[in-house]
Amino acid sequence: IVHKSMASACRFSYIRSSSRLTTFSRHLARVMRASSFVTVSAQLLVLIVFLCLCMATGVSASNEYVYSPRTQRSAVEHTRPASCPTLRELLCEPGPPGEIGHPGIPGPRGLDGLPGVNGDPGMRGRPGDIGLPGPSGERGPQGNSGSKGPPGNIGLTGQPGPQGNSGLSGPPGPIGEPGPQGNDGTHGRPGEIGPPGLSGEPGVQGMPGPIGAPGLHGLEGKEGPPGLISGGVVYTRWGKDSCPNGAELLYAGRAGGTKWSHTGGAANYICMPSDPEYSDYQPGVQGYSPVTWIEYETQDLKQEYNAPCASCYVPTRIATVMIPAKLTCPSSWTKEYAGYLMASRISSPHYRTEFVCVDRSFEAIPGSVGDSGYNSGVFYFTEASCYGMPCGPYNEEKELTCVVCSK
Repeated sequence: IVHKSMASACRFSYIRSSSRLTTFSRHLARVMRASSFVTVSAQLLVLIVFLCLCMATGVSASNEYVYSPRTQRSAVEHTRPASCPTLRELLCEPGPPGEIGHPGIPGPRGLDGLPGVNGDPGMRGRPGDIGLPGPSGERGPQGNSGSKGPPGNIGLTGQPGPQGNSGLSGPPGPIGEPGPQGNDGTHGRPGEIGPPGLSGEPGVQGMPGPIGAPGLHGLEGKEGPPGLISGGVVYTRWGKDSCPNGAELLYAGRAGGTKWSHTGGAANYICMPSDPEYSDYQPGVQGYSPVTWIEYETQDLKQEYNAPCASCYVPTRIATVMIPAKLTCPSSWTKEYAGYLMASRISSPHYRTEFVCVDRSFEAIPGSVGDSGYNSGVFYFTEASCYGMPCGPYNEEKELTCVVCSK
């Protein structure tokens, strides 16, 4: 019964859906009348499962409607993968072909598929052949004139060409007419002196002539060698450790003297050498008459620096003089140096010293500032005072000058 029912179901599966359901219902009713309840239930369950499989694989998924232009009708084309036979083909016997059904209603248009992935770029093709030249374009307008370029370099001088041949001599010209008579020429130079004549006999001695006028004064003779020098002259140049030209340096050192506040001691300044020498001495500081350095009190960059000095010797001079308030020497005298007149201060507790001529470009001993402090002598500028001197030629607001001269 099951075999027959399944064969019947397979045969009816090719018919249209409405015919299959009607025929199948009738066949199922006949089977159920000839069987018991349990058998019918089992057959019904098997048929339901088999019907679902047949419809899924054989009818619903495998039938396509194809339009035949020859018969002008739509036919059902049974398609399936060749490698996957349906369950109906495995279990059912092939039935007779069914009638061609009516064309089905066209289904809705399917959704567009997703765009495919871009493929890899292809290989680069070979360069194409060079194309034919295009037609010539129209001639463009004339461009503006370019800017003037820089002048070129001067060319090399060419070599002189070969000398040309001398031209042919022309024919002589005609003889001209005689010119007018010229002026008389100048007298010619005297002729050469002839040879001396024969010596005559000596004549009688004449009377002596008158005395002639005195002749011109002769040229002055050359200066004789210098005479013997006796003595020479020595002076001190304050504010410098060197001597002027023409003078010999005996020694250089520092200006020394008595402290400005001491009532005793010496009043003059002395030039102390840089390399002292000692004889017998008594150890210890006695303090009877100390000699200290002299420092500038000039209120400038040399303030409180020690003053240098130099002892100079001039072998060709026999006298020196220091002239205050002057910068030049008398005629026939030689200027050794000029500068400023300096001395100690007049206010208490300063005490009197001598006046000395300190060089105009006086120098300071490097590193000596603060060496002496309040234990030193001092150099101050000096000025004229209108209380005791005529202020006509002198000016009490100007520092006095000085000059040292030799002869």
